[in-house]
Amino acid sequence: MISTMYYLLPNLPYPYNGLEPFINAQTVKLHHDAHHLGYIKKLNVALESVQYPKIPLPDLLRNLREVPTSIRQTVRDNAGGFYNHNLYWEELVTAEQNIPEKLGKALKERFGDFESFKNKLIECSMSWVGSGWAWLYLDTQKNLQIGVTINHDNPLMEYCPLQGTPLLTLDLWEHAYYLQYKNDKKAYFDAFFQHIAWTYVEQLYLQAKQE
Repeated sequence: MISTMYYLLPNLPYPYNGLEPFINAQTVKLHHDAHHLGYIKKLNVALESVQYPKIPLPDLLRNLREVPTSIRQTVRDNAGGFYNHNLYWEELVTAEQNIPEKLGKALKERFGDFESFKNKLIECSMSWVGSGWAWLYLDTQKNLQIGVTINHDNPLMEYCPLQGTPLLTLDLWEHAYYLQYKNDKKAYFDAFFQHIAWTYVEQLYLQAKQE
């Protein structure tokens, strides 16, 4: 039994039906209250089992080699699931937002224009087979990049082939969309772009550029 919780489930920034029609209330409730919470519970149990020091979640992800081998894979899977879902919920909004000037300029310089960026992210997502996450991230050279990671890996992890700072993520796991979209992943991906909190993404981008 966990005497003091390492990590807690963050509240959603909107009600369960706040993202409709993009994601219905049933999907959001199941996704947040079952799947997201499940990763946190498993992570807490694993860390408690070895009395691992309590550290910020990003630091835990960046230093997985310091985690005992007996729980390392469990921590990798569940800390990743916890972090990725935190970002996913925070970057979604109830109504479509315009892209702020500085982020819009950076996307245009890197990808040509917004539509090219959007199409590339969707293309990567459509071609991915299995569970994972699609990312817009700032690499270690401070360049914007697009990529996909398997399962719950993310660019903060030292094991991950993508290295850098996550800015935007798209959940490719079936539980994120299947109740509503069934096998029409493309419709889910397209709708995602109408509910991105671009001001939040820009804040992450500007902060990462300065670090």
